[in-house]
Amino acid sequence: MIAQPVSRTVCGMLTGAGLARVWQHCRAHRYFSAARWCPRQLGLGMAELIVTHLVAPGAPITVAIDDTLFRRRGKKVHGVGWFHDGSAAGQVKLGYGNNWVVAAIIVTLPYLSRPVALPVLGALAVKGGDRSKPDLARDLVDALAERFADHTIHVVGDAAYGCGAFAGLCPDMTMTTRARSNAVFSEPAPPRTGKRGRPA
Repeated sequence: MIAQPVSRTVCGMLTGAGLARVWQHCRAHRYFSAARWCPRQLGLGMAELIVTHLVAPGAPITVAIDDTLFRRRGKKVHGVGWFHDGSAAGQVKLGYGNNWVVAAIIVTLPYLSRPVALPVLGALAVKGGDRSKPDLARDLVDALAERFADHTIHVVGDAAYGCGAFAGLCPDMTMTTRARSNAVFSEPAPPRTGKRGRPA
């Protein structure tokens, strides 16, 4: 239902799942409007299916993290604001709506020559909130690491995620990102000489 590529309406998702002649459409509408369900559990269940069927046994899992803007307007839409939008037309890359931090598992499908990213988890970034986008991304990555403790996880993100939020990853995790423009690279500190002060 979530990967339905055409019109992303509830009826469109029902048709995409092959359930249009099996379920009444009001059942699908009720599921999305009134039923109680947890997006995190749904995402981890999807991740389990992806890893089981599309990742080789024992192979590392590559997780891409990024944020994306979902354009929304209205007085009652929670968490909307002006955010960077790389797909916006013109030189001012800004858009108004909800900003979602997304974790996607990278897989290679047998009928495609290039790898694809399948989104599994997301978190809403709220301007002025107590959690930054890297903090939210770290929560998503930690949830995947806990679910797949027997796999090595390689995390890939842009320069916005190369920060202290990803310090202290567990031994079976790596993080690859572009260095910030003001990053400073230093050699490891030399051994102490026994004299006062640190060696140069």
